[in-house]
Amino acid sequence: MFGWSFTTPGESRDDEAPAHTGYRVAMIGERSVAGIGRLGTGSRRTPGWWLHLTAPNVKAIAERAEELGGSVNEPVEASGIAELAVARDPQGAEFGLWRPDPLHGHAPTDTPGTVHWAELHTRDPLAVAPFYEELFDVKAVAVQAKDGERQGGALNLERTELGQPRMVAGIVALGEDPVRAGEPVSSGEPTGPGAGAEAHWRLYFLTDNAEASRRLVEEAEGHVVSEQRDASGRTVLIVDDGLGAEFGLVQRGTGSRG
Repeated sequence: MFGWSFTTPGESRDDEAPAHTGYRVAMIGERSVAGIGRLGTGSRRTPGWWLHLTAPNVKAIAERAEELGGSVNEPVEASGIAELAVARDPQGAEFGLWRPDPLHGHAPTDTPGTVHWAELHTRDPLAVAPFYEELFDVKAVAVQAKDGERQGGALNLERTELGQPRMVAGIVALGEDPVRAGEPVSSGEPTGPGAGAEAHWRLYFLTDNAEASRRLVEEAEGHVVSEQRDASGRTVLIVDDGLGAEFGLVQRGTGSRG
């Protein structure tokens, strides 16, 4: 689906390495774009994609997260990959704090097969937004519909770069999907994917061809949970990979973030 190849950290690339070798790093060309690991024996977790946020100093940001009402596991070194820690915001959504190894640094952007957008689904977007504002020096801005009215309780997290605001993530109420890749679509009562679920982050990957991706999903025994179009008319699919891991697919085209 994404054109990924895989390597095992600390070893030379071997696309045929068996699954039991453990953690695998997904690559596009020579750049790392994602990771796939095995759930621990007896784990109560279900399969899922996990957002990692860059932290130049994992320990310092972990301490600050706890001061702001979150919780963080003790940071660990992942040999050959990064220093990382598992964090939870005040409403329970988990994410990783990640200081990448220089050889496994930032992934390419605006490239099919890479993460294009991240969206927090949570009980109270307005209440949790200050946690992320303080922790990562971003600003929460209400999403505006085309008619200028506020788009439900949806927020965008923005960072100023070179004097210009840049959207880096979104926050929406559980069960609502008013934000797709940083752009508003129709909102309503909490009836969509995630309604009644626990707070969580959802990742959206970029695709050159949403319909071709849909066919690949179905051929691989996954299924499309929902489909919408964003404000730019791009197709957005929410997909279950057949093992319970949910993610979004965003059609590349007008409105893609650079």
